[in-house]
Amino acid sequence: MGEVRMRRLVATSMVMLLVLLIPVSAEETGTVRLEIEAVDNNSKPWYGDGDRVLLASSIVNDGAATSITEDPSCGVVMRVADAAGTTVLDESTMCRGQSRGLDIGAGTTTLDQHAWDLTDQDGELVAPGLYTITIELAGSGLSAISEVMVQQNAGIPSELIFSTSIAHREDVLSLGEPFVIAYELHNPTSEAIDISTLDACQLLISFEEQRLGPSCNAGLTTIDAYAFLGLGHTMHQATAVGASTLTIETPDGQVVDSFELSVQDVAVPSTPLDASINALSTSFIQGELFDGSLTLQNDGTESELLRFTNTCRASYWIAGSNGVVFDSLDQANCRTAELDVVVGASSQTTFSLQSWAFVDETGCSMLSGDYILVAEVPEFGYAASMDVDYRRVQSVNCGTASEPLTSLSVDLDDNEAAVFELQLAGIDEQTDIQWLDICKASLQLWNLDLTEKVIEKNVLCNSDVQLDQALRLSSEDVLRFELEDLNTFDFQDAKYRVRIDLATDQDMMLEYEFSWPLDVADEETEVVEEDVVQEAPIVLVAGVWSGVLTPDGTCWMLENDEGVVHMLADSMIGSWTPERGMTGSYQAQQTSPNDACTRFTADSFTFVGILQETPLVEELPTTEDSSIVEDELVEQEILPEWAPQAVTVLTVSAILSMLGFAAFNNEAIRISTTLTGLWFLGLIGKTSETSDGRFQRGRLLGYLTANPGCHFRALLSALDMSNGQLSHHLRVLEQEESIWRRKDGRLVRYYPLTNTLHPLLEDDALPVPILAPDPLSLQGKILVLLDHDSQMGDFPTQAELAKRLDKSQQLISHHLRTLEKYGLIEGRRMGMRNRYKLTKEAMFLLETSDAYLQNEMNL
Repeated sequence: MGEVRMRRLVATSMVMLLVLLIPVSAEETGTVRLEIEAVDNNSKPWYGDGDRVLLASSIVNDGAATSITEDPSCGVVMRVADAAGTTVLDESTMCRGQSRGLDIGAGTTTLDQHAWDLTDQDGELVAPGLYTITIELAGSGLSAISEVMVQQNAGIPSELIFSTSIAHREDVLSLGEPFVIAYELHNPTSEAIDISTLDACQLLISFEEQRLGPSCNAGLTTIDAYAFLGLGHTMHQATAVGASTLTIETPDGQVVDSFELSVQDVAVPSTPLDASINALSTSFIQGELFDGSLTLQNDGTESELLRFTNTCRASYWIAGSNGVVFDSLDQANCRTAELDVVVGASSQTTFSLQSWAFVDETGCSMLSGDYILVAEVPEFGYAASMDVDYRRVQSVNCGTASEPLTSLSVDLDDNEAAVFELQLAGIDEQTDIQWLDICKASLQLWNLDLTEKVIEKNVLCNSDVQLDQALRLSSEDVLRFELEDLNTFDFQDAKYRVRIDLATDQDMMLEYEFSWPLDVADEETEVVEEDVVQEAPIVLVAGVWSGVLTPDGTCWMLENDEGVVHMLADSMIGSWTPERGMTGSYQAQQTSPNDACTRFTADSFTFVGILQETPLVEELPTTEDSSIVEDELVEQEILPEWAPQAVTVLTVSAILSMLGFAAFNNEAIRISTTLTGLWFLGLIGKTSETSDGRFQRGRLLGYLTANPGCHFRALLSALDMSNGQLSHHLRVLEQEESIWRRKDGRLVRYYPLTNTLHPLLEDDALPVPILAPDPLSLQGKILVLLDHDSQMGDFPTQAELAKRLDKSQQLISHHLRTLEKYGLIEGRRMGMRNRYKLTKEAMFLLETSDAYLQNEMNL
């Protein structure tokens, strides 16, 4: 019994001793850690083929000497995992799970070095990406990690072509001056190529120092046949004078491009501030303005003084694949003026940047594509850059590079069924195609025997909502599209005409006539390009006539019950002319608008025949029978000679006063009178002042005086100016302090600068110009639907509006463009679609119109 009791006492004592030791061991273990350090002297921000990661490990004990456990069968081991967490190399698989104590003295205990040759467990080179290296003292619970970027063994398909372009502001590159490099990826083959494996691949740049470039695939999984992708850009600022080389390579070792640069010496101030660009968006569509600012941030503990010597403190330039396409300094009026700007510690200062409508010096819209915007404070060497995506919304030939050769082929298959194929062929060394819509073309098919349109629809549409990738064709490339809507159409014995309008940057249209049944052996494809004059088919149009007075005459418009407008360009019906309020049905051929109608967007026609016409019947006033009363002889009073003249003056003055009072109290008459007066005054001064723009600026200022708050698009439509002209005259008037602007969402509104209209006014105190279409017309119904949806937080697309109103997308598109031009709606790109919402003017119109309120209640 005594021996048993002694054993129990010893066991109890050992347990108590262990309990007392546990807190001490935990405290000491908490002061012990494993540290690793890269000792391979790699100066690049990545490791590539032939490189080796070399890490030195050590145990650091900040406390007193202690002991830990380890696995003596393997000691210090290394594990490597990719960005997804998958282990590619694991040395701990050799451990046998043994355990022993290890005494650790105070301070640092050096352990082994660990090398990784960028291979996996099987000895194969790993793919590009970010890898996590874990160094662990086996069995101790001590470990440390290090992340390394690997760029090698990308497996880039050999068919793909990377290309670059370089751009800078001045002709000669100076020290500290920013320059940018744009990157593109091109698939020159006729088959799509999978690029999903290139997600972690990045281009490698060597210039003064080595840095990582943009992604190799722009985050996409496939590049279409003949497609090219913009990969982004990098901005650089030279820090060394003289000759230097800039080289771009792929992780596979392929040299993409090499530039020999010569940098001239200039005085470069220190740049302790950080520059950044502020903009509402990086994506813009035709008609929108870039409006942004440049911010300088001081993260230091001391204030920085910027002593400017001229008024052009911040400016910017925009570069595309062909170099600089816009420079705000070209349009700026820089004057010598000293100004001190102090940027306080942990503070910032912001400089506004000039607005730009994405037009060149001739007023032509820029081509769709990717651009680079570089904003600078040139006097102090600060610069920042951003990628900009710009898209046209309408096909135009203005500023467009070479366009592909279009053709339409027709053949019979083995079952004697027709096969229609649209072909686009490159004609130059490089022909680029930018798609403007998810549907690549619109198709019309006419039965010429019946003068009837039997097909009108968008074709070659994507199943998703994304635009197709831009294409680049060489002179030997041919792109082919089968037109299923024609292949499956039930043709009758007749003569037909096909018209195809392509939704591209270039304004491309082709037509083809054929007779059915089709005899391919005898049939010759007759392709009518856009610049070939061909007689348009005769169509039936009907509606009510109205006339709009313009400086070039009256534009006559025939509007049907659905709100579709047909404008009169010419008449072949003898001495016939329309009258306001007249209704009728006519035969017409589509043509170009005359001078009076060029400012409007509806289709124009030559009227060739009258089918039925009803003049406007005015009710004649009824007259009551009056008794005939014999004239009484009245002795004539002799009047003085000046009496007739006095009566005439008084009568004319009274009539003019009544007309003036009526015009003053009628908005439509007042605006029309103002425009007519401005036009008349413009004619008087046109001969002497048109050359320097004072005539046009007078029109612009007068229109803003009558319609304060108009935005850019509304002014474009009302004054019939080009984008470039309007931008120039607005800028001059702002510099003369004759007008001022106020941002309203994505719009910019302009106001005359007067005592009652000035920038200190709140938004609610500013006037809104009123433009009011008929609430029962199709345009009015569109406004009501947009108002209803906006209250629910929805913004419909063109296709959704067409479906709900049971109209074609072409018709809805026409009215959306008209409403947008007059400032009642605005389109905003959400994802890859344009969605529409009401502007401030439209909301005011709906809230103040009883007719619209009633129409909305009936929705």
